Amino acid sequence: MAVRAIRWPGRANLFVSLVAIHNGVWKGKHSLDGRDVDMINAFFEESAYASDPLQLADNDQRLYQGSIFRGDGFLLTHEKQRHSVGATHEMQRLSEKNQWSGTK
Repeated sequence: MAVRAIRWPGRANLFVSLVAIHNGVWKGKHSLDGRDVDMINAFFEESAYASDPLQLADNDQRLYQGSIFRGDGFLLTHEKQRHSVGATHEMQRLSEKNQWSGTK
């Protein structure tokens, strides 16, 4: 069973897809958007053949990469972790030092 687009309830302007997953060989019916179909491919199409995805030119300038993590953040020794009060103070001290030093 797959449904390609359902409007998210509430105020969010969002559509989601629903997919039922079965581990093993499925011997039941296949349903796509409420219709019985012979097969559903990885692109939620009624076909065994799945062509390569095409790049959307309209979205060329709208892409967003997301967060890039640089460094390991705040690493504390196990000894400091065991002493949570000390570790909390140490993280606060490092955070304040990092904020005022201009490093990220």
